[in-house]
Amino acid sequence: MFVLLAPLLPMATVALCFDARWEPAGEMALVAPLSTFRLVLLRTSVVLGTCGVLSMAAALTLPRFGLSALAWLIPSCALTALSLLLSRHLNPGTVCAVAGGGWVVVGAFARDASWLTSGPGQLALAGVCAALLLALVLVRSTFDTERKMVAS
Repeated sequence: MFVLLAPLLPMATVALCFDARWEPAGEMALVAPLSTFRLVLLRTSVVLGTCGVLSMAAALTLPRFGLSALAWLIPSCALTALSLLLSRHLNPGTVCAVAGGGWVVVGAFARDASWLTSGPGQLALAGVCAALLLALVLVRSTFDTERKMVAS
């Protein structure tokens, strides 16, 4: 259950930090002398670092601690990359709901969630994560075409 829910925290936080309702420094970000993609990466790294520490602390409280307690890292990275990709075209709240809901549905309909912590499952998720990160790098120039926050 932890491996299924822990990746949702960084994904939701990254997606919502670009929503105008939740971003108190939004207007300053619009006029920042940085490229939008660099600003996105800086914010994402801060969010992932903070959420990573919180999730690691929560992982320490699991009854069985081992490598399986760290299995949330790769899905977290993949969901965060997916939310960044989709946020270019959709409202961040919608992105968060769709990506998070999809992840929960995949986990809920899996008869045995041990595939998330198994070697082949982690390898498959790492491949998806790598593909999403590559797509994010390939579309990085589209982040600078519009300097506006998504208003809901």
